[in-house]
Amino acid sequence: MKKYWLLTFAILLSSIAVAQDSDFEPGKIKITAKVLNVRNIPSTGGVIVLSLKRGDVVETIDKSKSKVEIDGLTDYWYKIKKEDKAGWIFGAYVSFDINLEGGLIWKSINPSIGKNYLCVAISEKGSVYAGCSDGSVYVSNEGPKTWKKLTPQALGVNIGKINNIAISKSAMWIAASGEKNGGVWKSQNNGGAWTQFTASQGLLSNDVTYIYEDSKGVVYAATSKGLCVSKDGGSNWNVYPEDRKMKGISCVAVHGDNVFVGTDDGLYVCANPQGKWERIGKKEPNMGDHIFTIAATSKGEIYVGTDMGLTKSNVSDLKKWQAIGGKNIVNKILSDISGKIYVATDNGLNISIDNGISWITYKKENGIADNKVIDLSINKKDGTVWITSGNSGLSYNE
Repeated sequence: MKKYWLLTFAILLSSIAVAQDSDFEPGKIKITAKVLNVRNIPSTGGVIVLSLKRGDVVETIDKSKSKVEIDGLTDYWYKIKKEDKAGWIFGAYVSFDINLEGGLIWKSINPSIGKNYLCVAISEKGSVYAGCSDGSVYVSNEGPKTWKKLTPQALGVNIGKINNIAISKSAMWIAASGEKNGGVWKSQNNGGAWTQFTASQGLLSNDVTYIYEDSKGVVYAATSKGLCVSKDGGSNWNVYPEDRKMKGISCVAVHGDNVFVGTDDGLYVCANPQGKWERIGKKEPNMGDHIFTIAATSKGEIYVGTDMGLTKSNVSDLKKWQAIGGKNIVNKILSDISGKIYVATDNGLNISIDNGISWITYKKENGIADNKVIDLSINKKDGTVWITSGNSGLSYNE
């Protein structure tokens, strides 16, 4: 009797979970996991009826009513069909962007001729901000054809060379260079008013190359003389950690307690503020001495862009590295939970939807402003990709 009751209860739960979502539309998906098991019910306890490989394309025919969390990832279960077999797969390991191979249509735009666009960032509301070497910021709130110029100023000082823009829930941050007009700049009203933080507040240098705010509100500023952090919104800065001043830092990434920095002398990691910096990945495939960009995913994957290409590891074992693609200067990396990777290089924009197995490359002949792509950002509202190409301007996909 107990067995019969458990079976009835399991069937009841299954019927609740698979009640079709009214917004569901059948369609094709691509598998992004190395191996993904297909089960007879939407549960990890279900019987495996089929195994799919990364890159496989299958048809979805149903979706669970609500999302579930598995191994820290939250998504729906999808019922798929392949030939004469059907079953359920967890959606965190699939991509709906299989048409990406068909090609994105690109448009180039230059908000002001003659400007050198070094960075781009997009707010949660979809506003696009482009920072220039002369300290000006151009913002588009109503589509790519309408731009407004911002001239950040604080206490009569105009901002210096803009190296990086970061937008968090609480503020917009700018990393700038200049003896008097460099440092860290902050706006809490979308660029209407600005506060400047310099060596007077504890920064090691007013030459700030990169700015980043983590999920805990800790702000990291990479300077020409070392890494500084602020836990009070920029009012005060301290060296991180105290026992070493990193030099030539160009990028910062954080995963859990691990802080990664890219420098002119390789990749370093520090496990906590009281720890020590350790150089990692030296002489590994595609790991050059000059590190230009780092991306850390929620799964613990660490992507590193260098003067020799793109390489990858995982926080669980930072002694193992895997080269991805050929030799090229990598300027910026973005990644998402679906396995999609965006890589800005000196020879075009590269996009992979299968964790780096295959790539689509976009160059000037495909509509982007220039083959040299310096920075990129993704509009979370509509998925539009924005890239910067210095004096050649900006590009975005339609």
